[in-house]
Amino acid sequence: KVNRCANMDQLMKSILKHSEDRNYITLAEFLQSNVELLGKQDSQSLDNFVEALDVSKQSLGVLAALCAKVQLPSLDFQQLLGQVTTFTTFFDGEQVTHARATCT
Repeated sequence: KVNRCANMDQLMKSILKHSEDRNYITLAEFLQSNVELLGKQDSQSLDNFVEALDVSKQSLGVLAALCAKVQLPSLDFQQLLGQVTTFTTFFDGEQVTHARATCT
């Protein structure tokens, strides 16, 4: 059973742990179960979250946060474009192959 997090700190710790363990299938399922938490965040919280992660080591976490961000009613397009460019330049392909369920 995949757990839901109560706050973004718990989510961050879980992403770091799953990524370190290279348990990407479980991480993708975990992120899917926490889409609602990410969706409740504002742009600044999501930006801080993305900045705290290393895209080459926590690609699934960054992708989940970016997916939540693009669904916000208003956002800084230039900043989002920069984040997406950084993601597409440095992401870990092994992790992203498990992302089908994280960005819906």
